[in-house]
Amino acid sequence: MPLSKVGKTANGCPEVSLEKSRSASAGRLRAEVRPVREDRQSLTPTQPLVSKVTCGAIALPRPISAERIRPSATAIPVSARRAALTERRGEKALVLQKDLQNMEERLATAERERDWAMTALRQSESELQKLLAQRCTGDAVSDVRLNHYRVLLELLNLRCRLLEQWIEEEAALMAQQERHHAEALRRMEQQVQELATEVVEQQAAFQEQVAAMSAQQERIEQQHCEDFSLWSDELLRSREKAAEELGLLREDMQRQDQLWHQEWTRMQQDASRQGIDVADPPGFLQLEEAQEPRDDPEKPGPNGWTESLEGRATLATIPEAESEEVQAQTPGGKSAARSPEQPKAQVPSPTSRSGSSPSSVPEDLMKSLEKASDDKQASRAWARIGQFHQRQKSFDQARQAYQSAVRLDNSQHGCLANLAQLEAHAGHVSTAKEMLAAALRLEPSNKNYISFSRWLSGAS
Repeated sequence: MPLSKVGKTANGCPEVSLEKSRSASAGRLRAEVRPVREDRQSLTPTQPLVSKVTCGAIALPRPISAERIRPSATAIPVSARRAALTERRGEKALVLQKDLQNMEERLATAERERDWAMTALRQSESELQKLLAQRCTGDAVSDVRLNHYRVLLELLNLRCRLLEQWIEEEAALMAQQERHHAEALRRMEQQVQELATEVVEQQAAFQEQVAAMSAQQERIEQQHCEDFSLWSDELLRSREKAAEELGLLREDMQRQDQLWHQEWTRMQQDASRQGIDVADPPGFLQLEEAQEPRDDPEKPGPNGWTESLEGRATLATIPEAESEEVQAQTPGGKSAARSPEQPKAQVPSPTSRSGSSPSSVPEDLMKSLEKASDDKQASRAWARIGQFHQRQKSFDQARQAYQSAVRLDNSQHGCLANLAQLEAHAGHVSTAKEMLAAALRLEPSNKNYISFSRWLSGAS
């Protein structure tokens, strides 16, 4: 604090000029109080309390997430989070408002004390000027100056005490804020560590899940590839097997057609040698060739190859049976249309034909019989075996095979027609009619059966 200047008045008394010292002290007080007031006014409810001191300004980071709650395992709704954040901000705003009110009260108290001190100083100066205006001795001037100094010292002591108290309060407040900031920083670090640990665990679990899904996908793809390979191999085997069976069936049909045509040609030759009129034979071969085009033997019907085999009943021995009946009606076993010089033709009987050495049944027919899964398939296999024996002139074995087929499936009208043919060949016309009638009941539109029935009716 600079000393006041001392002068003399017009009457010769010393005059102390305190105006400059008073204005300087007031200006310094205002300059020191103004930053504190500006700091208090600049505070907002959402900003932390930061005070400035003469040694320098300490700027601390805002505790943005100091009291942030660590997210739990269960999901918290967004509305609840916003409500909690709004509530915490409201509490902080209330605390800051209370601190601001306390600081304003303290500032008002300091301003009142300053006004009182300035008032006392002005009174002391006025009294001092009054005393100096009077004529006084040097001792009086010294006493007045001493009193003035005492007043100034008291004012300075009062100001120092106020400043010390304010500094202590600010230091306590700053220490408390530093503790809060340190605690918030520690919580944030802890939360960051926990979040990092959870992220690492989630990444490890995600990688394990991805690895498991990749392994499962590889297993599924490998299994699909294996299944597709097995299915492809099985399909190829089934196609090869079907192709083999189809080839065997085609060969069988070709052999059957060849034997059938050979038998028909031989029967026509025998009938011509025996003097039988073959212009309209009782069989169905010429009717089939004249009226209907011959079906493709390689094209199966709606029911497979069996329908083609059933619908092509050979009836190969009908001309021979007719020749035997004509010879039986002629005395001496000679035909009426034959000349006496012509020798008698010997026609083998069914018994003599069945007694000849029959050929063995082909292996494919036996395999088809063994592979039959139901009665219908077994019946069809027996029908094919009967046709084979009939082509080989093994009539007894053919009859047994046809009977077995009819026992397994009574809807085999082709077997019934072939049995009727064998019975007519053996001379059992009534039995042949019954079997052919049964075949006609199952297949009434078959022209071959109808022509055979007419022949039997004419023969009887």
